[in-house]
Amino acid sequence: MTTTTPKRRINIYLEEDLLATLDAYARIAQVSRTELLHQLLMPAKPALDQLLQKADDYFRMSEDQKFETRRQLDRLEKDVASVLDQVNQRVMDL
Repeated sequence: MTTTTPKRRINIYLEEDLLATLDAYARIAQVSRTELLHQLLMPAKPALDQLLQKADDYFRMSEDQKFETRRQLDRLEKDVASVLDQVNQRVMDL
């Protein structure tokens, strides 16, 4: 038996161009905006939860630990940007 968590209605404000892109994807996928946002965000939820935990842990660190963590994050940011650039290029090459 699958349990579902209660859902809350919220209002969000988006730039027109982002909303147009989301609406276009929702039309293609034949889903509502809500379902599309759910499909886009749920795969990222575990990583977002871990990031939130890391941020909470960060405030409990010593200054030396914070410095090392910032250094590691800078390196990670560069790696992620490189991967995103590669993905964008592959999409453009399709």
